[in-house]
Amino acid sequence: MVYIVWWMHIKMFFSRNFCGEGVPYFYVNEMGYDEKCDASILTRILGLVGVCKTLSDFNFKLDENGLPLIEDCVTHNFQDYHFLAGFSSAYRNFYLNKANIQDKFVEFWKVVVKRFKGNKYVLGYDLWNEPIPGGTMEDIKNLIPGRPDVVDILPVYKKVDQALREIDPNYILFFENTPVPDTLPIFGGLSLGSMAEKPGTDDQPQVYNFHSYCCLSAADTCSNGEASYEKSISVCPKFHTNKFKKEIQTAANLKVPMFLSEFGACSDSMACYNEIMSVIRITEANFISWNYWNYKPYGDHTTSAIEMVTYEGIYNEDGTVQNIKERSLSRGYVMYYQGRPIDFIYEKDSETNFETSFEYHKNITEPTVLYYNKDFFYKDGYDIKIINDESKDDLIKNNLVKIEEKETNYINIQCKEDLEDNTKFIILFIALEN
Repeated sequence: MVYIVWWMHIKMFFSRNFCGEGVPYFYVNEMGYDEKCDASILTRILGLVGVCKTLSDFNFKLDENGLPLIEDCVTHNFQDYHFLAGFSSAYRNFYLNKANIQDKFVEFWKVVVKRFKGNKYVLGYDLWNEPIPGGTMEDIKNLIPGRPDVVDILPVYKKVDQALREIDPNYILFFENTPVPDTLPIFGGLSLGSMAEKPGTDDQPQVYNFHSYCCLSAADTCSNGEASYEKSISVCPKFHTNKFKKEIQTAANLKVPMFLSEFGACSDSMACYNEIMSVIRITEANFISWNYWNYKPYGDHTTSAIEMVTYEGIYNEDGTVQNIKERSLSRGYVMYYQGRPIDFIYEKDSETNFETSFEYHKNITEPTVLYYNKDFFYKDGYDIKIINDESKDDLIKNNLVKIEEKETNYINIQCKEDLEDNTKFIILFIALEN
């Protein structure tokens, strides 16, 4: 089963006006933005010292609509555009609903939800990917961790969510806080701010959605596009451990499930392998669903600069799979448990041998379903053991569970009716080597 979570990439530098994407340029022009670093005393000062920039500073060629040419935009690191006065002020005007821009945003999402209501392949809607604080050059208070979430971002989520619930009361809202300043790239990456309140009510389906990138551990961690091999071993695991600890606590405080919707975004290298593994091991230990960024380029100029066409994705330009990424991302796991999962862990430095335990619930009649990649890790077969956690009895030999492989890569584990309720299982899955 393949699910889609719809994203609105308003975050990528807001609009084509600023070499990005998201809000149509004519709406941005209508609501206005700072084009000269003169919106406040602070922006003037930042302009004098070269921090605040305008698009004219880049000397880009413009098209007939006054927009910078994409061929010029991709010649710069896209982080450079975060310091554009127009980008900062446009975000601020969005939060202020200048020219009724938020109302247009609502109307956009209403069209999407009406179109896909009831579509079983759409898991939910991430209304706004990586929302950025507005007016950071006009008001320094917007750089206080947690403040933009409460003052600017949460009200927008609530406004959109309320409108969409009228169309589809059961749609799943994916919401997230701002990546910076809630995570600061200093002292190994500090996760400080968070969303203090969920947009919907307790009875409405919603998911706390977050990203985890080692690049936020320090300003120079990804100076060459991604963490070095040394940092992927020494820095990244610590960063992700602390990041997840904060995000898990946030989801618990909000009393909502959580979903890691972005991580990785690195090349087919061992440094990338380490970056991916340091994330996935935490998600597995905490039963957190995840989605790698990205599958492959789709002409998105903000993440597919000329020299990075296949850099972040899973495929090479010739259509072949990047092997190191495949090895790290194609993991065996339990898709469904016939009860309550307790833990899941791979053996140290192994993508093949794993152990999981769960508490059997008799009222669940559907089997436990285990996925594994036969062609990649288990060409010589596998061994599976299912043990009673208390008595250590072999449940397969005692004929208390039935193992059946109905289709390639999927194993069904069906508990027999005479097995006692709340029995705790241990499943050992081991790759064989000839």
